[in-house]
Amino acid sequence: MVAAVNKKSPLAKQTLITEEMLINQPIVLYNDKYIQEFMKGFSSLPCDILFTTNNVDTIRNTLENNTAINIGFDYAFRTDAGLSRSDQYVVVNFAPPHYKTYSFGYFYNANNGLSRIIREFLKRIHRTIVSK
Repeated sequence: MVAAVNKKSPLAKQTLITEEMLINQPIVLYNDKYIQEFMKGFSSLPCDILFTTNNVDTIRNTLENNTAINIGFDYAFRTDAGLSRSDQYVVVNFAPPHYKTYSFGYFYNANNGLSRIIREFLKRIHRTIVSK
């Protein structure tokens, strides 16, 4: 999880974001249960969540216009076409204890092995998420 902030924001100069830095910051969130769960860790703070949306162009616009910061998955800012194509904002990691990582996994039938298509899919996922 990271905070995406406009390059002109004072938060852009920070190496890590602390919970105190979020106080009274306007925030927009992508509508995702893991992001909502992560934000519960800040429930005791006076966070100013403007809105939650599934529209990544709206999130990008709020970041580019320095209207709000966004809290989300680091890989979304590297891989999502709507978010990764802008150079008007930077992503900053959270300081402990709010620094969180999420893992991806898969199940398959060991008797059948992985098909060629699944192997290619996993290779592309790895290249997209891990290698960037």
